[in-house]
Amino acid sequence: MKKYYVTTPIYYINDDPHIGHVYTTMAADIVKRFKISQGYEVMFLTGTDENAVKIERVAKEKGIPTQEFVDNLAVRWEQYFRMFDLGFDDFIRTTQPRHVKTVQTVITKLFENGDVYKGKYEGWYCVPCETYFLESDLKEGNCPDCGRPVERVSEENYFFKLTSYRDKLLEYFDTHPDFVMPKSRFNEVYSVIKEGLRDVSFTRTGVDWGIKVPFDEKHVVYVWADALINYITAAGYVTNPDNFNNIWPADIHLMAKEIIRFHCIIWPAMLMALGLPLPKRVFAHGWLTCDGRKMSKSLGNFVKPHIEVEELVKISGVSEVLAKDAFRYFLFRELPFGEDGDFSRTNMQLRYNTDLANDLGNLLNRSQQLLTKNFGGIIPDGKVFPELAQKFEEIFKSYLEKMEEFKFSQALESLWIYINTLNTSIELKKPWELVKMGKTDELANLHYTLYDGIRIISSLLSPFMPETSKILAKAVGLDEAPKIANLKVGQLKIGVKIVQTPAMFPRIQKKTEEQTKPPDAKVEETQDDLMSIDDFQKFKFRVAKILTAECVDGADKLLKLTIDLGDEKRTVAAGIAKYYKPEDLIGKLIVCVANLKPAKLRGITSQGMLMAATNKGVDEVIIITPEKPVEPGSIVK
Repeated sequence: MKKYYVTTPIYYINDDPHIGHVYTTMAADIVKRFKISQGYEVMFLTGTDENAVKIERVAKEKGIPTQEFVDNLAVRWEQYFRMFDLGFDDFIRTTQPRHVKTVQTVITKLFENGDVYKGKYEGWYCVPCETYFLESDLKEGNCPDCGRPVERVSEENYFFKLTSYRDKLLEYFDTHPDFVMPKSRFNEVYSVIKEGLRDVSFTRTGVDWGIKVPFDEKHVVYVWADALINYITAAGYVTNPDNFNNIWPADIHLMAKEIIRFHCIIWPAMLMALGLPLPKRVFAHGWLTCDGRKMSKSLGNFVKPHIEVEELVKISGVSEVLAKDAFRYFLFRELPFGEDGDFSRTNMQLRYNTDLANDLGNLLNRSQQLLTKNFGGIIPDGKVFPELAQKFEEIFKSYLEKMEEFKFSQALESLWIYINTLNTSIELKKPWELVKMGKTDELANLHYTLYDGIRIISSLLSPFMPETSKILAKAVGLDEAPKIANLKVGQLKIGVKIVQTPAMFPRIQKKTEEQTKPPDAKVEETQDDLMSIDDFQKFKFRVAKILTAECVDGADKLLKLTIDLGDEKRTVAAGIAKYYKPEDLIGKLIVCVANLKPAKLRGITSQGMLMAATNKGVDEVIIITPEKPVEPGSIVK
């Protein structure tokens, strides 16, 4: 069986985990589930970095022996990750004997090979970042990374000959353009290497806490050299060579962007010095803010994932396991992985209502109700509609490509296009009319298409929402979601009696705020064509979601749209056929004028007007859409 090795960084444990730690570890869990579904045997590693000077200082401040302090915290970290069903296979701790043995073996080998030598370091050291800096690196006398004060250090160290590997690193980067992702991080690291490197301290003196250097025990191994080695410790470099040869190199190191230089310069050089293959890829995601502000202890705005899950359960009535799924979905649908992202509880609730309650939830609920009504809850002998089979091929190709590139948000976007296409097929095929007309075969095909689609969704959703995936699979008569490997349409068994599944994602109900009218104001009009505020208030702009879109016979410019305004559905005729394909509009949020008198266009009664812009001097029309998810029917102010 094919092997796959995915890692997170090991985390400093001077405090409890927060959303940044959970975010990276969830990403690794998504990768693992995706790869298993593709037929790989996966090793997923995470763990804790416990040998830092600042950890010893915090323990002393609390009056707790350092080993006892890290033992207690490590248990809490592992339990917290387990709470979110993060399926790591190994939880490494840098105080474990296996890691101590591996680090001492590595540092000895580097010393014997001449890659580590004794010298003296004089300069600045940032304890929170565990990083050495020259005077020229500092910003206003402080750490250039965290902005906190640095300490003057003058001590005997053993240095790693990083400068010896500059040319080899550049050559490797030139021949492996996907080694560091996203591309912006690749360019950043490449530029640093090209500008020139300097040898780095690999040991410290005057420190009691850490791994002793076996050939000079007054030294302890520098925490970053120690931490990076964890990836080969867990793979069995010293303790299990057969397993190591089977699984190394790692397929992907996942981390936040602030530690990418250690992983993309020092770590590859260390592996080159050891004669070991480099990891296949290093991926650095961006930082998270909360409601547009940097998270910090002083602001008290660190997002606590378990609190968000509890709140979601409270306001919606969703089960706890599905609330965890919803939280995962939001993080990786809303925040483009690799870029900086902003966590907003408001946006999470909107995603929950629009994507999960409306789109996914309604698809299952309506499919169940129609199947029960029309076929007694038994999957009929039908075939998948050709247009839906083609749509699956399109989105499946895109989904796989995006997953391989770690573009999780775009992979989910492709899946939701498919979900919305299935929802739209109900509106287009009108099963209630098929019943009246006695078109049993077409009715059977519709129901088979819907349920086969739910089967497919359960598979593609499984890396992101594992519990939701299980429910969807059971809803179509399966014990578990199909594997993504060799996934095809039309593989659903016929004649299966379906058990009704309760609503998975109850909507979050909010009180409608009364719209307050601005105070009367006298406006001095200086131009004849200016509109008064009273005139403007006659327009009612609302957000709508396009459910269906189709061409109009004999009208090259016209498209017939069915839109959802939250409390009602309407038909709108729009002259945008030259600029948009019907299939590209399905599921799109638009802004429309909702209080226009109906008008007939080419025999279509149009009950509104969508808003669009034209590029000056260019034959182009761009539909106005909300910047972020908004519930259909929301008022545009």
